Amino acid sequence: MPRYLLTRLIVLVTQAFLVLTLVFVLFRLAPGDPAKLILGPTATPDQVDRLREQLGLDQPVLSQYGHYLGDIVAGNFGRSTSYSQPVLQVISGHLAATLVLLATSLAIAVTIGVAAGIFSAIRPRSVFSKGTLLVWVALLAVPNFWLGMLLIQLFAAKLHWLPAIGATGAAGVVLPAIAVAARLVALIARLTRASMLETLGEDFVRTATARGVSPARLIFLHALKPAAPAILTMIGMQAGYLLGGAVVVENLFSYPGMGQLLLSAVSQRDYPLMQGITAMFVLGFLLINLVVDLLCTRIDPRTRPLAGAR
Repeated sequence: MPRYLLTRLIVLVTQAFLVLTLVFVLFRLAPGDPAKLILGPTATPDQVDRLREQLGLDQPVLSQYGHYLGDIVAGNFGRSTSYSQPVLQVISGHLAATLVLLATSLAIAVTIGVAAGIFSAIRPRSVFSKGTLLVWVALLAVPNFWLGMLLIQLFAAKLHWLPAIGATGAAGVVLPAIAVAARLVALIARLTRASMLETLGEDFVRTATARGVSPARLIFLHALKPAAPAILTMIGMQAGYLLGGAVVVENLFSYPGMGQLLLSAVSQRDYPLMQGITAMFVLGFLLINLVVDLLCTRIDPRTRPLAGAR
């Protein structure tokens, strides 16, 4: 395990370096001069040059890149040009909202997905099982922003059960969380159903049934536990989708999180803020996958020899 953990950390650092480098290049290739966008069309050339110097945009690209990596390593993401505050201070005001949204979305996805997958696997030829398969296909095909608009129309505009946009508190998280979680619900449900159908057909399950093992123990201990690593791996693979979905959904619902902050920073060419938010997303995605890998090796001992061989 220590050797595997060291290997994964080296891979994580390498991946973070490559992705953050790509982010730096893409942001610099984006059209528009940040200094001109900040000062507006009435700014004089001297004012623009002075601001470019203050932002370090007059330096060679390699020099900017070196400062960029050095600041990330030091935990200093610079100062936001649009908020006139340190980037970490700006991010800290929105990070908690995004974490609540992602945690709620993940809780919804795991709870509904696993439960639906179990019921569908227990009675695979029932009307419920066949009906849910159609629902999962539909959820996989529906974009989260379109689903979000439907949720606003139904639960906010017509039924008036939940707030539509810009709301804070528990009620304001429900609709955005459902919109983000919908695709993951379908994926987890299908994967749970397939894994349990395969496991329920194994000899050890029939032997446990013949010995009088209770149905609940048979399902949750003997059938569901072997499916847990696959479900965790799916969650790790979909972490990027959750983060990307949060960006779109937060702007749709005017939810005060990191996604809304990122698009605001992009529109104003706030390079330090854009880079800080993107770095947070990248590191969060990589850490989620690292935790998922470690949990899989903990739950399923069969993966430990493979982990040591990596």
